[in-house]
Amino acid sequence: MLAVMAIGASGKDVYVSKAGKDSNPGTMAQPMLTIKKAVAQKPDRVLLRRGDTFYEAVSVDGIDLGAYGTGDDPVVCGLKILGSKAWTRGQVKNGRWSKSSKGNVWRANLAQPNEQYSGFKTGGSSRGNNVGQIVNTATDDMNQCRRVRYITDLEGDYDFWQGLEEHPDSLSMVAAFDYLYMYLSSDPNKLPLAVAVYSNGITAKNCTVSDLKITHWGRHGVNAGSNAKIRSCTIDAIGGSLQIGYSSWTCLGNGVEYWISPLIENGDVSDCHVSRCFDAGLTIQGGSSTGHGQARNCTFHDNVLENCCQSFEFFLSGTSDEDIFYDCVVRDNKSYNPGQNTGFRYYKSRYKFCHILENSTKRRTGIQYVDNLFVNGNYYCAGRMTDGMYNSPVWKGNTCYILRGQDLMGQYTGSRDVITVPTSAGSYPSIEAATDAAIAQYRALTGDTTTHFIICDSLADMPTAP
Repeated sequence: MLAVMAIGASGKDVYVSKAGKDSNPGTMAQPMLTIKKAVAQKPDRVLLRRGDTFYEAVSVDGIDLGAYGTGDDPVVCGLKILGSKAWTRGQVKNGRWSKSSKGNVWRANLAQPNEQYSGFKTGGSSRGNNVGQIVNTATDDMNQCRRVRYITDLEGDYDFWQGLEEHPDSLSMVAAFDYLYMYLSSDPNKLPLAVAVYSNGITAKNCTVSDLKITHWGRHGVNAGSNAKIRSCTIDAIGGSLQIGYSSWTCLGNGVEYWISPLIENGDVSDCHVSRCFDAGLTIQGGSSTGHGQARNCTFHDNVLENCCQSFEFFLSGTSDEDIFYDCVVRDNKSYNPGQNTGFRYYKSRYKFCHILENSTKRRTGIQYVDNLFVNGNYYCAGRMTDGMYNSPVWKGNTCYILRGQDLMGQYTGSRDVITVPTSAGSYPSIEAATDAAIAQYRALTGDTTTHFIICDSLADMPTAP
């Protein structure tokens, strides 16, 4: 499809193509080669050629980012490709993966100079090699990879760990990402493997990002600030890296994240397709150490979300009554299969698989869920209870297709008020009566009187993703 975009006030556009040169003027006839060089020109827009793949992390403030030409949307990709020179010669480079003394555990040294790799360049910092995904580049399959906390937890194919062998707890070695340890029952040197590493794909504020495919980033797909609008983008295969600086061992990865510090405003995500995220597809979260953290006038609308751990997440850590979500709307979206086929394997203790995840220190205000479709997955995971109810968002006209045995709601700690669609009558006279009682309990705790629940006995009874 051909991108049609309004020209900025000064009318300056810079074009970028993999067939270009950074010494070029950046016209359509003579495009530049790298996004970084194009952004440095401070134009109104940087336009990427359709059909091209750019292995660059992009940061834009006040510069729109979009596409030109015909064909598939341009790809902004975070894969560091292992053994690429060997594969182009049709042979395996000795020593890319070496087998350790621990059975089927293999080790790769990611700290070789960047010229040893193709794809995304991680720079000189060890933390840049903080792996989130192991990907078969021939199939785009993440192999249900799983980062493990201890090297002794490596037990299934594509389990991986980073650190030093003499330090079994990777928490104490958060800088030791140079070596990657992976369990694999076959020889990884015979596979075209790549890794997604610790970086955001695009960091954007005061601009519009449109008509791009953003894929395979170990941190977030888009790290969005105020006045950032994300439109008609495909965002896929996001997250899995270890969250550096966090107080406990955890991984991260959101498709689009608006971060509150202390204010986020005028965000808009529309007409996007978001899939395979380690955490949330779309999220607004954060807080302020000084209080008064706020999200204002942010909207997620007309998006399709598939196979993310959660489709939507809202979290605010402030403790003041001024810490609020104000005039934030989730409307006319379609959410499918949260927590299922994400591309990642999780620890069995993880439970936050749901269409909507919320938690805030104070009672939530201002979030509206309007006319959304939710299909096949746990519906709602609530946070803090105040005055006998959870968070009290505004619910209007949503539809939820939910299987028997899935949760209408859970509580953020996973320890109370979990309401499951019953699979038997139990103490009720019929399964229909038991189902009505569960829905009534959900409504009493959430104040949601409008969501239409369609209870299904099989996937065949549900609509499929477009």
